[in-house]
Amino acid sequence: YENYIGIMWSNQSAKIMYFARHDSNNADDQSWQSVSAYNPGGSGADDHINLKTLQSDSAGRIFAVTKTSFSSATDPLILLLVCSG
Repeated sequence: YENYIGIMWSNQSAKIMYFARHDSNNADDQSWQSVSAYNPGGSGADDHINLKTLQSDSAGRIFAVTKTSFSSATDPLILLLVCSG
C-alpha cells in the first residue's frame, strides 16, 4: 500500500466495516478518504480484523480477514475482503 497509511474499523451498531486511507506524502490532516468496506445488512461487523499487504502484489491491494456476527449456519462467519489501492 505504497505511500498510504490505512486503517480499518468496525461499527457494530451500524453493522458496517469501514476503511480509510491517507496519502503519507500529504501533510493535510483533512485528506483522509473513508469508504464503507463491507455493508451486508444484518450482523456483518464484528471486532475481529486482520489486515495484510503482499509485497508481491503489484496492484497495491490490502487484504482483510474479518469475523461476522451472523448466527445462521448458512451465513459466513469469516470473510476475506480486498481493498483496492
